[in-house]
Amino acid sequence: MPKSLGKLPRRRAPPCHRDLDPKMCCPRGPLTEATLAEPLMLCGPSELSGLQRRRKYLQIDQIVEQKRPKVPAQLAMEEMLRLKLRLFDEKLGGGMLKAMVGRRDLAQHILSFVNAERPLVDTAVGGKMFADSGSANVDLFFHSVPSMPSSRGRPSGKVPLEEMLEKAWEENPEVCLKQIFLIGSAREGKQDRHSFYEAFQWLWWKDPATVLANLHHVPECNYWKALLEFLARLCEGPQRSKERDRALLNRFERCNGDAAESKKILMADAEPEEVGQAPPCPRGLSWCPGSRLELAEEALKRYEADPLYRCLLERTGQLFAAQLRDDLGKMKRGEQVSLCAKWCPWLNHSFDRRTLICESIARWLFPPSEFPGLTERHYAFRARDQLRKVLGELKEYMKCTERLMCQNRWAEIQYRRVHATCLSLNARIFEKRDPERFQSFLQKLLKRKGSVNVGALQPHELLKKAIKPSSSMEKMLAQAQWRSLVTQVRSSGCLSNCIAVCDVSGSMLCRAASGGTSLLDVAIAMSLLLAQVAEAPHQLITFSEEPRLVTLPDTEDLTELYRFVQGLDWGYTTNFHKVFELLKSKLPKQVFVFSDMQFAEAGGDHFDEPVLRKVQKDYEKLKLELPELVFWNLAADQSGAPALANDAGVVLMSGFSAQMFKSLMNPEAEAEVEQMEQIETCKGKKKRKNGIH
Repeated sequence: MPKSLGKLPRRRAPPCHRDLDPKMCCPRGPLTEATLAEPLMLCGPSELSGLQRRRKYLQIDQIVEQKRPKVPAQLAMEEMLRLKLRLFDEKLGGGMLKAMVGRRDLAQHILSFVNAERPLVDTAVGGKMFADSGSANVDLFFHSVPSMPSSRGRPSGKVPLEEMLEKAWEENPEVCLKQIFLIGSAREGKQDRHSFYEAFQWLWWKDPATVLANLHHVPECNYWKALLEFLARLCEGPQRSKERDRALLNRFERCNGDAAESKKILMADAEPEEVGQAPPCPRGLSWCPGSRLELAEEALKRYEADPLYRCLLERTGQLFAAQLRDDLGKMKRGEQVSLCAKWCPWLNHSFDRRTLICESIARWLFPPSEFPGLTERHYAFRARDQLRKVLGELKEYMKCTERLMCQNRWAEIQYRRVHATCLSLNARIFEKRDPERFQSFLQKLLKRKGSVNVGALQPHELLKKAIKPSSSMEKMLAQAQWRSLVTQVRSSGCLSNCIAVCDVSGSMLCRAASGGTSLLDVAIAMSLLLAQVAEAPHQLITFSEEPRLVTLPDTEDLTELYRFVQGLDWGYTTNFHKVFELLKSKLPKQVFVFSDMQFAEAGGDHFDEPVLRKVQKDYEKLKLELPELVFWNLAADQSGAPALANDAGVVLMSGFSAQMFKSLMNPEAEAEVEQMEQIETCKGKKKRKNGIH
C-alpha cells in the first residue's frame, strides 16, 4: 500500500444502514416474538430510546438438552468395528485378527471393515503421501496452522477448518473441544488466536451450550480480550469480521509491525475488494465501520433477535464483573490483581461501541440496589460511569504500561515487568521518550544482569526483529528476548541426541505471516531454537535435492545464525529419503522435520508409496532402529499426512509456537496430566448435564 495513504486525515465513515446478517440467526431454530414489557436489560445510548424493541425467545420445545444421535442397536457392533479398525490396513491387522478370532466367518466379517490399503495423494513435487492420518482428531491437530487473514476463505489444497472440526467432533467431541482450546492457548498451546476465534464460532453454531459451559476457561488459556473478540464477531457476522481482520492486517503492515500513531483503524487500511456489500467509497477508503449510533443500533437488534446471543453477552459481562469485584478486594488488601481491568473495554471504545458490553459488565458489578429510586436508563448511565471510575483505579494500581505512556509518566515504567508484546511494539517509542532508562535496561540485558518477558512471542517474530531491525536498540531487545525464550523452553526439560531438519526448498518461500515472513523464515527460526535448546553439538540438516549436515557457528547472534543457514545450498525439491541415507552412520534419537510436507518421490522401486514407508524398509533391511520422527507441519494451505496415526515412533506436530516443544520434552508428565484430565472428565459427567466441561 502506498505510504501516502497512511498520512490521510481521519474522516467520518458514511452511513451504512446495514441490516443484520441473515446468516447470524439463533442456532436453535424457531423463535417467538413479543413486545417488551419487562426491563430492557440493555438500554444502549439515550439517543436510541425511541427504537422499537421486540424481543425474541426460544420456543419451549426448543429448550431441551442437546443429545448426540444414537446408533441403532442392530448397527452398534458394525459402527464400533469401523471406529476401532479405522487405522489398520489388511497387511497390518489381517494376520493378527485371523489368529485371535476362532470363527472363520466372524474373522471375515471383521476384515470386511478393514481398508485394503490407505488412500494416497500426490505432493506438489511428485511424491506420495497419505490422504489423511486415519484419525480426524489427528488431522485437526496436524493441519491447524496459522494462516494469513487475506487467505481465509480462498480456495487452496487445504481442508477447511470447519470441515476438520466437524469430523473431529463426530469422532470424539471431548478431544475436539480440548484441541480448540489448545489452538488458542497462549502459554502451553499453538498461540493461534485467529484460528481459535474461527473454531469457537463453529462450536457456537454446533453446540452453544458447550460454549456457555466452558466460557470461563477462555481467559485462563487465552486472554480476557478473546471473550470480547468472540462476542463482537458473533454480533457483526462473518463478512464484517473478515473486513475488519483485513483492515487490521493492512494497518499493522503499514506501521511495519510497530505501534501506530492512532489505535483506530483508518479507512485507508481497507482494500476495495475485501469490503463486500459496503457502499462505494473513494478508492482506498472503503473501510466503513459505521457511526457510534449505527453500531449501537445493530448491537441492540442482535440482542433482541437472538436469545442465545443474549445469554452469551450476559455471561461475558458476568465473568468480567466477577473478576473485577475480586480484584477490587485484592487492591484494598494490597495484593496482586489479574489482567482483567487491563483488557476490560473502555466506555464508548471499540468493543463497547460494537457490542455495548460495558453496560452489561456495569449492571453485574453494580446491581440496581446500589442506585435506588432511578429509572432503568438513568441506572444504566450511573452504573457505566461507576465502571469507568473503577477501571481507572485498578489500572492505576496495576501501573498499566499503556496508561503511564498516555500520561507521559515514563519514569514510572518498570521495563522488566512490561509484557513482551507491549515491549516489542513500543520499543521505538520507549527509546524516543525515555532514552536513558531504556538504554540502561537493554545494557543490563546484554550483560545478563536482568530479565525480560517473552510472553506469547513466537520464534519467527523475534528472528524477524533481529535480522531487519529499525534500530540497533530493536535488535538488542530481540536478542535478549530470544535468549529468554531459549531459557524458558529449556527449563521444561532437555532434548538429548536430536537434530533438526530444516526445509529450505523453493516451496518454502510462500508467505506465512504478516511483515513479509515466509515459511522459510519460520522453519529457520524453529530449527535454530531447537539447536540451541538441545545438547551440543548444535547441528541441523538442510534438505532439498542434496541434504547437508552442518554445524552452527559458535555464536548467539541471531543475524549471523540466520545468514549462515540461509546461505546454504537449496533447490526447488525436497528429497526426504536422502536425509536418512545421510543419518545412517550416526543415528540420533529424534529427528525434527520442519517443512511444508511436500516431499519428492522416494526413488528406486518405491514410486507408489510414501517416503516414510521407503525409509522404514531400508532401515529394516540394514537392521537399524529408525529414530523417532517428528513431522512439524508449517503450511496452512496443504492437506494429507506423511504418516498414519497408528505409526509407531512417529509424531505429527504443527504450528509456529515454541511452547509445543514442551510436550516432547516431558512425555511422562504429559501422560500424567492427560490421565488427570480424564479422571476430572469422568467426575464432571456425573455432576454436569449441560455441555461438555
